[in-house]
Amino acid sequence: MSIEPPVGLVPPEPRPWTPPVPQPVAVEPQRRLGRGALALFAAGAALLIAGSGLLGHGIWQLADNANSRSADVELGRPGHALPLPQVASENDLDVTAATAAETVGVVTILTDLYYDGNAQAAGSGSVLTSDGTVLTNNHVIEGSTSIEVTIESTGAKYSAIVLGTDKTKDVALLQLKSFGGDNVTGLDTVELNYDEPEIDDEVRSIGNALGTGDLVTATGAVVSLGESLSISDGYGAEYENLDNLIEVDADVVSGDSGGPLVDDAGDVIGMVTAASVGAGDIRGFAIPIADAMAIVDQILAGDESGTVNIGPTAFIGVLLAEDQGPDGVTLSGTVDDTPADKAGLVEGDTITHFAGTPVFTVDELKAAVATFEPGDEVEITLIDTNGDVKTLQLTLTEGPA
Repeated sequence: MSIEPPVGLVPPEPRPWTPPVPQPVAVEPQRRLGRGALALFAAGAALLIAGSGLLGHGIWQLADNANSRSADVELGRPGHALPLPQVASENDLDVTAATAAETVGVVTILTDLYYDGNAQAAGSGSVLTSDGTVLTNNHVIEGSTSIEVTIESTGAKYSAIVLGTDKTKDVALLQLKSFGGDNVTGLDTVELNYDEPEIDDEVRSIGNALGTGDLVTATGAVVSLGESLSISDGYGAEYENLDNLIEVDADVVSGDSGGPLVDDAGDVIGMVTAASVGAGDIRGFAIPIADAMAIVDQILAGDESGTVNIGPTAFIGVLLAEDQGPDGVTLSGTVDDTPADKAGLVEGDTITHFAGTPVFTVDELKAAVATFEPGDEVEITLIDTNGDVKTLQLTLTEGPA
């Protein structure tokens, strides 16, 4: 089974690929859901084009609290969401084309993933400042090697860099640039409303549903407040906890994540992050805008503490083998012109130590890489394909988001 690409790593190489017409990817659930259960997926990046090596499996589960129900889910990793299996097109959704007023400050996001040249994902976002800071979900941009953002009210397109993320809160902050690298000015922004909504308040989700590139609006009402979600990375370890979520009965689907949930005045009260799949009415879940903006403020302050990461992550550029042994992390190759490639690592090598720290699993290697910054020099120990132990020096570079 393929594994989630950790910090500084990329997943196994995908199979040869022929470009299809972009469309949702239907996936069978891991097991039958009990009556009344909801399956959930990260609503954000509609996976438009992908090789098989990009998807792992995770479990979303609503945590126990007064408002929540228990549910299992199938989830595409690295957070690029598996769409609703029963939704083939916008015609199956209760949505309308976004009005001119609804598109103001709302963007669509298209990312290239993991240097393999044949995978993209799409999501949504909100413009916070006239100089081009954009709020979206971490899972919309996670693993991206390039990000293109379209201002839907004007059609203008920009590149984007990641200013910072909080993976555990599913928040990311982008900075738009022209494709020539120039700063951005004069953008229209969304209006924010920090007040907590009430049950039955009318709301609208505005987003890039199914990754078509056209904004649509799904209308509904607040169903509950204070919902909690927990996620496993597919290996039994706790991965993310999302709490204090707003639940709505609007048709939120893949591609909507990172987009705004607005009140009846058009002000943003939340950021869409997850939705139900399977039989029954669709439910959407949004991070309250006050919670998201608390992370934004920390990123802008440069406060890299707790779970907040500022700027680019360190990268070594190895491809992971499908089958991992007990002695370390086995490789299927390297990405061209990366530190691992330049150091001479090849398919079949097994990394046993990173900067003096033993690494028996992918998670341990991920954790070791994450303690360093781009530009740092590190020593790695490996067992090569001949069974010989080697120690190499390499300099880390900037990696995918």
